[in-house]
Amino acid sequence: MTSGTTTPTHAVLPREVVDSLFPDDLPEVGHWESLYPPRGLPAQAHVTRFAPSPTGYVHIGGIYTAMICQAVSHQSHGVYITRVEDTDAAREVEGALAQFARAFEYFDLHPDETDPLVEPASSNLSTFTLGGGKLIFFHGDSDPWFSPLDTLGYYKSLATTNGGAENVAKWSRMFLIPGMAHCGGGPALDRFDMLSAIVNWVEKGTAPDSVIATGQAFPGRSRPLCPYPTHAHYKGTGDTQDAHNFQCQ
Repeated sequence: MTSGTTTPTHAVLPREVVDSLFPDDLPEVGHWESLYPPRGLPAQAHVTRFAPSPTGYVHIGGIYTAMICQAVSHQSHGVYITRVEDTDAAREVEGALAQFARAFEYFDLHPDETDPLVEPASSNLSTFTLGGGKLIFFHGDSDPWFSPLDTLGYYKSLATTNGGAENVAKWSRMFLIPGMAHCGGGPALDRFDMLSAIVNWVEKGTAPDSVIATGQAFPGRSRPLCPYPTHAHYKGTGDTQDAHNFQCQ
């Protein structure tokens, strides 16, 4: 037997029914706080959120709302977020998510944190980092297909949503490869071992302060690849073809 109450206009579900909708072992508040730690934003920063529903397409009123959210957050050095509303799958409009993505791209409404269903390049990697994850980027600065500036721009954006550049450097590094084309080739030292670099970081705690590179384009030459924003500098003595006579600074 169950009991419920009503208001003049709405029926209220019985408490037993409400309780049955949720598991008995829901995590405590501390669990969720550990997954989503403070962002390290300035005291007056605003975090704003735009949440379109996939039950229809985003319209001009929604775009206007998103523009306001983005402006308020960025003017206060905060964070602009998008999250797609949870909804009944039976009511979801086919193609709505793709339309969201096209609209955000057209109006330059790229969020700082987002729903991967709409914008896969989210810069909020708090769950990844709390799990001990390490991330290495590398990109040839002569890539004719994809601009290294885009990859570098994303790497820089990590600082905004993950506690600053110094904090990001504890779990991520970005290497720009001079002269290298798309994934290799070009007038470059394009032979290097990023796999061992990340294995040593994850398993031994040794961060990649440099990675040695060689290449067919320059036989007999080696250089250290340096994590952004450092560059290889000659120490002033020794063979200029030997990476060991250079340091990242």
